[in-house]
Parts: sequence; C-alpha cells; structure tokens
Amino acid sequence: MHIKRWMRLILLAVCLLWGNLTPAYAQECLSEDAPGCTHGLPTDQYQRLLTQMEAYPAPRVTPIPIRQKEVDAYTFYRVSPGAPRYSAPHGEVIGSVGDGLNFVSIYGIKDGFAKMRDGAWMALENLTKTYASELSGVLFTEPPSYPVAWVLQASIPSRIPGGITRAEWPAVKRYTLVNIYATVRRNGWNWYLIAPGQWIEQRKVGLINPQVRPDHTPKADERWVSVDLYEQVMGIYEGENLIGAALVSTGISPLNTPTGTYQVYQRLERANLRGSMGEADGYSLPAVPYALFYEGDLGLHGVYWHDGFGFKRSHGCVNLSVSDAGWLFQWTEGGTALTVVVWSSGK
Repeated sequence: MHIKRWMRLILLAVCLLWGNLTPAYAQECLSEDAPGCTHGLPTDQYQRLLTQMEAYPAPRVTPIPIRQKEVDAYTFYRVSPGAPRYSAPHGEVIGSVGDGLNFVSIYGIKDGFAKMRDGAWMALENLTKTYASELSGVLFTEPPSYPVAWVLQASIPSRIPGGITRAEWPAVKRYTLVNIYATVRRNGWNWYLIAPGQWIEQRKVGLINPQVRPDHTPKADERWVSVDLYEQVMGIYEGENLIGAALVSTGISPLNTPTGTYQVYQRLERANLRGSMGEADGYSLPAVPYALFYEGDLGLHGVYWHDGFGFKRSHGCVNLSVSDAGWLFQWTEGGTALTVVVWSSGK
C-alpha cells in the first residue's frame, strides 16, 4: 500500500491547532443565556468556529478495511470459571476449568454438551459464544484540520460545557470519529466542542495526540507506533508523519503496560497465549491474531474476546481489533522494522 509522505509541517500544524484548545472562557459563559455568549463561548468566537464546523464537519480519513471474514471466523467460546469437564455427554467428571479468562473452540455438539479439541466434553450452559469487534482504525487522507477523537461511549452532548443533557436530545454513537473545534475547562475536566452546539466531556473520548518520537529523529521511511496510555489511542507513523490511528486497550492495574521505546522482535500470525492458569487473573487464549512482541511476552495483537477499546482491559499487552492488528501486521511484513513507543499524555 502506498502511503503519502507528509513533511514535518503536519505535526507542527496539528500542534498549533492543539494550542487553540487551551482552556479558556471558563467563567464568562456559564449558562445558555449568558449575555454575549453562544453555546458556552463568546458569540464572535463561536460564529467563527461555526464557519469552520460547516466546512469541516467530520475528520477526512479513510477507514482501515474491516477483515470481515476473519472477524466472523473468531467465534470462540468463553468458559465459566470452575466449569467441569466430562468424559462424554452426561459422563464422568474428569477435571475442571480454573478461574480467569479461558476460551475454547468446539468440535461437535450432542445432548447439550460440546466436544473439546482434546476429546473432553463440557456443558453448553457453561460456554458463552463471543464475537470479534468490527471496529477499525483510520488512515489520514490529508493533514487533519483539527484534533481528532473517538467517542468511547454513546453520549448525549450538552449545549454548553458542563451543561445539562436531556433524554430527548440525539446521542452521538460509540466509536464515532469527531473533530474537536474548541475546549473549555469546567469542573476539573476539559469539555470539547465536537459539532455546532454539542459539547462532550474528555473522559468520553479518546483523543489522537500527535507525538515526536522521543530521543530519536525518525528516518523518512521508518515505521513506528505511539501508544498513548492516557487516551488509549495508538498513532501510526511513517518517519515524522502521522498517517493513521487506532483505539487500543492496554494493561489494567496492577498489570499496567510499561512505558518506554521498544523494537518488535517476533511476529506470529497466530499465537496461543496462556498465563497464571487457575488463578483469578489467569487466561488461556487460543489463536490470538497478528501478534507483534516487543518486550518479553508483551506485544501488540488482535483480540476477539472484548469490544472495550478505548479503555484499559489487558494483562499488559496492547489490544487491537482484529482488522487493525491485521493491517499493522501486513504493513510491517517482509522484515520491515517496527518501533513501539509507549507513553502517557496525562494522568
């Protein structure tokens, strides 16, 4: 895939635009009917932004293609903790599954029981079918005009920063990609203007934060990714150019994903991941797609067992959707090196 190379001006332009998001007007426009104000901003400022919102109503991006056949193929079953294993349907108990996150494939169904790969049987009532997420990231078709973010949960915007919402107002759907035209600090959090008269609080979005790779000047064709632990967003770079982004899920305490700069040292199209078997935080995950290991057993890989991207969920790895992991794996095939920068833009 040919990807257009942009010059350093892209990052500079985005950073300058980010400067426009410096919290302001937090005290002047505290109500919808405040004199000289429109939707939480001084009217003259809002009118200027309105022209821009009409000209750039949504980020100009190309979605990473959804690998629909692969997404549909990941139909594993989660096993209930402590579920017994039988020698045959209604047969003798020959063991049990421990606590934690355990998934299996089934190879036949009979009398309310499912056959496992090793010949054991489990009751269907202890198996829950899972479906891989159809989420995919984006590639920028041109330098973004404004900072860009994903809405992480279906949200009803308020008409002013920190304002009330009403059930009859339309909600913005989860995983909607939006421009951020302005920001106001209210009640200890940033509020983002994402459309005319629509404000949303920062904890409900995952913001793409452009970054210059620390302690290194990337070569023009070097490929690297930047994982922002605060926003749960991965930026995709070629040299100095931010060319795309994806939502991720990183480690949840106490198994936080460590920060640092790493090099991918192993690539596996399918990986069987197991750890802490039998314990509450244990896991047994067969055929994990598109694993790129960068430090010990930590890596970037696709997941089929959750659709909670934008929130911390993992045992320390960087979780991606199947489509995003597949694209990244293909983008770096043929021996192409990949640097992984893990950092946090906030606390």
